[in-house]
Amino acid sequence: MLLETSPLGLGFGIFMFLLIIVLAFAPIILFIWVIYDSIVVQKKMEPIEKLIWIIASVIVPLIVPIIYYLLVKREGNYLLGIEGKKLQGKETKYDKLEKLHELKEKGVITEEEYQEKRKQLVDEL
Repeated sequence: MLLETSPLGLGFGIFMFLLIIVLAFAPIILFIWVIYDSIVVQKKMEPIEKLIWIIASVIVPLIVPIIYYLLVKREGNYLLGIEGKKLQGKETKYDKLEKLHELKEKGVITEEEYQEKRKQLVDEL
């Protein structure tokens, strides 16, 4: 009855109700996403760092998940592929395989040495 007599009308009341519902559930959904992503998806992240992200997203539930997305997901800090590791200056097993192949092509190492080292690197993958 109150909304029907309000100058803003019923539409505004429904809009405000939906807005409140979205704002109430958004932090919960974002918190669950941070927990899932940091524990299940980000396998290379240190356990203490996972804990920090989760605790921070409880304390500041709307801002921390956005920061988490910008720092972890967009930057690809933990799900780095071969290219990401090269950008960080870390040599991956794939880089070592490439160098090993180049050494064999240049004649620095023999075919037997190449096969032995290659097998070691592939077994580590």
